[in-house]
Amino acid sequence: LWKREPRSEQSQEQSILFNIRIFIQFELKNHNIEEKLKLEGVLQFLAMDIENQKGDRARVITPSKISPLDILEGNIFKNSYESLRNFVPEDVNFDFPENLPLPRLPILKNENVRYIDINDDFKKVAISVGKHIKDGVITNHETFIPINKLPQDLAIFGKSGSGKTYFLARFIKELAAKSKDVGILVLNIKKQSQEIFYNDFTKLKYSDEDFHIPYFTKGEKDSLKKRLQETATYVYASLGLKNVFEKIIYRTEVGFLKLKGELPEFFLRLLKGVEIYIKKNPYGPEEQANLLQVFRNRMNVYNEDKIQNVLRMTETLPTWVTDWLNGKNIFLDLSLCSKFIKPLIVNAIFQLVRTVTKDSEAEELKYLIIIDEAHALLEKPITTNSDDADFITKEQM
Repeated sequence: LWKREPRSEQSQEQSILFNIRIFIQFELKNHNIEEKLKLEGVLQFLAMDIENQKGDRARVITPSKISPLDILEGNIFKNSYESLRNFVPEDVNFDFPENLPLPRLPILKNENVRYIDINDDFKKVAISVGKHIKDGVITNHETFIPINKLPQDLAIFGKSGSGKTYFLARFIKELAAKSKDVGILVLNIKKQSQEIFYNDFTKLKYSDEDFHIPYFTKGEKDSLKKRLQETATYVYASLGLKNVFEKIIYRTEVGFLKLKGELPEFFLRLLKGVEIYIKKNPYGPEEQANLLQVFRNRMNVYNEDKIQNVLRMTETLPTWVTDWLNGKNIFLDLSLCSKFIKPLIVNAIFQLVRTVTKDSEAEELKYLIIIDEAHALLEKPITTNSDDADFITKEQM
């Protein structure tokens, strides 16, 4: 709480002097003296960095003689308690020292923030993201991200319940209003009932019959080998297989093209082809048995009609993909998809996006992909065993 000093009798101008009090309430468990001394040490450390131009440092009063009622009523600057010390605004510096032993907001080492005069024309092509946080302290500077800077990756972090989803929904709503020709694709990974935040979006759930993501999409002929390799990479990693399977899957894909002229329509048929390839191109007896056993265990997870229908190859792109490429907004709900299937589905989506979009050097936003609750896929694996299926999948993600 703060109070400006009253005008002096000699001047009618407002005083630039202020009185400041900071109140901290704490409770000690079982009158723990060690905990009390530690906390008082922290408060003394904090007070050392607050002083006025005369060199008077802030005093720590424990316990305070000011009652909670005084605080509520703002009746806290009582001259009868002690002589008050005056501060000017320049004296108050809350850029806390690096070694302050208190939890605080994270400090970004490489901030890319410029202070500029923001006018209405600039706001039309930028998205507001709230107040700027500098060195862990919230400032009064409103922060914007220019829409055409969004082709760079952007991450939103925060504790559970801190409002990330609400922030994201507001961010997307503002973006959709200001860039009507930008296609926005939202992947809902974990939480159910999130579609209420995206009223104007086309919505598809994993359980819907028309929820469709082909595991491989035909593209330009000159990039066929590259796309086969990318498909082999995401398939072996999604299944949690060792990297030896990357070449096996790729060679199986090439074999299908030579024999049939195309990859199989259903994903399980591709996996069956991989199994046949392993049998016909054996490694040593022990390695061969291990490869087949591991692969069959993984393959059984995907032996469901629903998965085969979702990943089925077709001659034309799914309707939602065409709509997205034409600037419409799409919400894909994967919240009811099992955690074993989810990495494969998400990887298939990104492989599909890689195939149907082209890289551009122009600094212009054309499409946007948003993953809500991305940590459900991107969290670090619990184990450090590089042969573990969970480790392989999450490292690839």
